[in-house]
Amino acid sequence: MRKPLNNRRAIGLVLIAVTVLNMPFLSQKAIAADILSIGFENASERQGNCGTGGVFCAAPYVAVRQVGPYINDASFCRSGSWCSSHVLAGGLFQANMDHDINMNSLPYEGHYWHAAWRFPSTFRFQTGDIDWKAMLWESPQYRLYFNFRNNPNDKTRATPAFCIRNCQTAADWVYGSGGERVMTDDKWHTVEVYTSGSLLQMWYDGVLEINTTAANLTGVVTEWKVGTYQNGTIPFNETFYVDDIQVSTQRIGGSDPTSSPPTEPSSLQVR
Repeated sequence: MRKPLNNRRAIGLVLIAVTVLNMPFLSQKAIAADILSIGFENASERQGNCGTGGVFCAAPYVAVRQVGPYINDASFCRSGSWCSSHVLAGGLFQANMDHDINMNSLPYEGHYWHAAWRFPSTFRFQTGDIDWKAMLWESPQYRLYFNFRNNPNDKTRATPAFCIRNCQTAADWVYGSGGERVMTDDKWHTVEVYTSGSLLQMWYDGVLEINTTAANLTGVVTEWKVGTYQNGTIPFNETFYVDDIQVSTQRIGGSDPTSSPPTEPSSLQVR
């Protein structure tokens, strides 16, 4: 027969539980990156310059395209007080509304790439094809695409996927193990990607969903685009949000979706 817990032991177990629940690896927020970190918290970042916190950040990495307006609302943005909005105007053809970062020939191998998206409940994927390009790596040899492949019959849903070859056949694609999901839930969702030679991994909201050795990621990255790059014509105005663009030599982490209420941001500011 088991003995009842004495008071001292019970208190100890409670303290252990509280400690575990507050450990950093369970936090919803991303860990600081050691290469590049853009959180839009200062005016320089909102003007298209490199983010803070990276050892190489001050000189080589510069965003060459500015998007906005930027949002100053700590209750809405994923971390800190600022995040980026991307406004897609109705009638726009081949939308290229992304943060286009000059990576100064950073090697593919051994790096983690991280960003977060938030799609309002009114958002609808609306590309001419099903591929909504969320991340794009440019190199002298090829492009690597990470897409939200949307459902043509339900534009609120999409599947995280990578094109690892020429995007022409089913064998060229690798899909997230979580399959198709509702994207327009007005919550932050994180994507973290690891690239190293044949190994390609993708975590969605902290869960490893892609783990393949069928890639061929050698050479260097000249540009990294985060946001959306898509074909077709935008039929009506749409807005989505991006935060925490990071590159690191170690796992960044994050366990979204966040639990913030589905409200519109209270303050839009252009900087």
